[in-house]
Amino acid sequence: LQLQGTLPADEAPPAPEVLVERALRSPPDLAAAEHEVTAAQAAIGLALAEARPDIAVGAFYGREDGDNIVTAGLRLPFPLFNKNQGERERTRAARQRLIAQRAGIRLRIESEVRQALLEYEQGLRALRLYTADVLAAQEESADLLQRAFEAGEVSIQDVIVVQRELLEGREGYLDTGLDLALSRARVLAAASLSQSRSLTGVTP
Repeated sequence: LQLQGTLPADEAPPAPEVLVERALRSPPDLAAAEHEVTAAQAAIGLALAEARPDIAVGAFYGREDGDNIVTAGLRLPFPLFNKNQGERERTRAARQRLIAQRAGIRLRIESEVRQALLEYEQGLRALRLYTADVLAAQEESADLLQRAFEAGEVSIQDVIVVQRELLEGREGYLDTGLDLALSRARVLAAASLSQSRSLTGVTP
């Protein structure tokens, strides 16, 4: 068997808060929610403006029977104070609903980042365990057994058993590395970062 590609490097991830801040910068669904909240706020302002009475003052100049006549008038809407309460309440309720939706999107994004980061950290610990302990111990055992076989102290069956255990350990190491690579990709995707960049050195 010939291995192709590389396993992810031993990258210490940044603090969760850093990744969450990067994730919240420009996701399309959160940006759309922000625009909807802004539009709802503008609708509230319009409803408040329409609640004010539209009072108009006018003047008229004319002649009647040879006399100059100047008249002034005041136009008042009926009813005088239309507070537009129904529309104001509707726009306020719509804004609160959109704010709640925006908060829900932010919480979902943060949850996705933290969950992906937790899986990555668990995979990183497992890979370090394989590298530092499991593989090293198995290779040392195989080396000692090979020497014992060459000295005629053990049989070929004993050597085969240890070699099989060594291969199983390497297979577990590769599986752990694959899981780590997938969790690393999920971290970068959740934080809206390029898959080609390193986790080390990510800044807000």
